[in-house]
Amino acid sequence: MPTCASPSPDQSAPVLLDGTKELCGAALDERVFKGLDELVRDQIMSMKTTFTPGHYRRRVAGVLARRLVERLFEG
Repeated sequence: MPTCASPSPDQSAPVLLDGTKELCGAALDERVFKGLDELVRDQIMSMKTTFTPGHYRRRVAGVLARRLVERLFEG
């Protein structure tokens, strides 16, 4: 279960994903990005809204996580 830093489960908050340790220590390659995407999709709890379905928001969260990791490790 992810750790949510929010005092209320209905608020947007950072999430600590379980299983990221297994992705560390090797080259930043497609295996890492695929693993990160799977962890995000499995563990993220998207907020309910009438505008976009939850599966779409989980997919977007995976894309944003990948972009963040790429930016943190570039250069």
